[in-house]
Amino acid sequence: MSLFRDYDITADFESGDECHDIRLKRLRGSGPNVVIEIKRMTRDRIGKDELRSAAERALGQIVDRNYAHGMDGMTVLYGVAFSGKTQAVSSKIQNAPK
Repeated sequence: MSLFRDYDITADFESGDECHDIRLKRLRGSGPNVVIEIKRMTRDRIGKDELRSAAERALGQIVDRNYAHGMDGMTVLYGVAFSGKTQAVSSKIQNAPK
């Protein structure tokens, strides 16, 4: 709840070319913007390599569909894939300070 004063938080909302899963756009402060795309794998016995690949595809989807559209400054992108309690996360930083 403490993020609401510093961030505009949306979920399953249209941005860029389609809908992102979770997006935190910084309103004030020095924290980064954040975009998260989540892939739920429903098949049994999914291996770690397949989960990593799905997380990479989720990250690529954020970039390809421009879900960070309109965000100024540093933006952290997360692609997340999970099956049951097994998960994989891929991340990328855009517009990092030099």
